[in-house]
Amino acid sequence: MENDKNRRESFYDSKISKIYELEPADKVFQRNREQNKWGPRFDGLFVAKSKCHPNYLICDILNSDNCEFFHFNLIFKEGSPTGEPYSSNSRTENERRRSARVKKNPKTIHHIS
Repeated sequence: MENDKNRRESFYDSKISKIYELEPADKVFQRNREQNKWGPRFDGLFVAKSKCHPNYLICDILNSDNCEFFHFNLIFKEGSPTGEPYSSNSRTENERRRSARVKKNPKTIHHIS
């Protein structure tokens, strides 16, 4: 059971952590933990100082003494504060999601008066 847990964890880290890879001095947003329906989703702007996977040391830009460790799931690079760091969608916008099957027009019904 422990072996399965380690295997799942290593698979998750190998796939997900590449997406969230940050370098020191990257500007990041922090996900707001006290989020409500109308409140902002993210706090920030912060600077990533160092990493100790899966955590990053994040410091406030204005006050560099205010630093905390955050898990990589709670921080996002400056260019993508939507919750998804990079587009995982392989389709372009012009591609259709449905099949390209030709659809027949519905039969017209003629009413005899």
